Amino acid sequence: AFAGEQAASLVLFEGTDGKTYKSGYAPVKDEQTGQVVAVAVVEAEADFFRPLGALGRAFAVLLGVGLLLLSAAAVVTAAGLAAPLGRLMDAALRMGRGDLSTPVRPERTREIGTLALELESMRRQLEGRDRQLKMMIAGVAHEVRNPLGGMELFAGLLDEELASASPSVAEARGHVERVRSELRYLTRIVEDFLAFAREQPLSLTEVEGRGLLESVRSHLEGEAQARGVEVVLEAVPGRVSADEGLVTAALVNLLKNALQASPKGGRVVLRGRVEEGGYALEVEDCGKGIPAEEADKVFEPFFTTREKGTGLGLPLARKIAEAHRGSLTLESRPGRTVLSFRLPLVG
Repeated sequence: AFAGEQAASLVLFEGTDGKTYKSGYAPVKDEQTGQVVAVAVVEAEADFFRPLGALGRAFAVLLGVGLLLLSAAAVVTAAGLAAPLGRLMDAALRMGRGDLSTPVRPERTREIGTLALELESMRRQLEGRDRQLKMMIAGVAHEVRNPLGGMELFAGLLDEELASASPSVAEARGHVERVRSELRYLTRIVEDFLAFAREQPLSLTEVEGRGLLESVRSHLEGEAQARGVEVVLEAVPGRVSADEGLVTAALVNLLKNALQASPKGGRVVLRGRVEEGGYALEVEDCGKGIPAEEADKVFEPFFTTREKGTGLGLPLARKIAEAHRGSLTLESRPGRTVLSFRLPLVG
């Protein structure tokens, strides 16, 4: 006020009469000089501020209640959106892992329900296409396997007849053996096709991991000696839940690849170790390794670096591992290649 401006007190106070008052200040200026020569103070009742204060408190309460209601509504809405979106995400992940048999459940929300219907339609189409492809592969394989069996039989009979003939037919017998070798190769291709196309139900039992590796080593002991490769077992105990026949077949395939990749005098290690939540069955060889540009392709069906190979061994082994809720991974560099077949531990 002494600076020449009007002002009012911010603080209310009660008088002796119990009423609320507020002070106002006004400058008194000299008419000629314009200077403030005095300040006038006026105190007046301010009871109208009481209902204003009550109104302000009421607004504050209403604002707080409104914010709580909005927060609750936001949580409920988010939960209502998150749950169906989470189910759609799980369904998409299942389809990405190759599970095309589990239907996508419908959703109530219009937009999310439309997405669920489209995803279910896509799943049915993929399932139908996958079924047709597997039936086609299995049908072709069966049709090819029948004449192969007949050819193998007649080649064997011809070989027996030539064996009883004169020694001059030795060259012909060599040709017959070559034919039989090629027939065995074609038969193995057909068997791999059938194994890859077939949905094989698991017969799970508790199996000792070290015992699996010992069985695999005994299966290929003769081939390892013929190639001059030492097979070493380094495994700790660990019980896994597995279909023993399928897992043994997959590991035999991995060991056979390792033997073929190892130089004469080389060393292949069958290793079993416990890791977090699982048991790793590893096959390590000392071959030249797999180039980085091919490492991502070795698990693709029909990709092979060998002159004679179906390209289904590693994809089939990975399929068996994933059917057990495990995994098959590759780590490779010159002089060291490791394939890790992981299975869930029991207990």
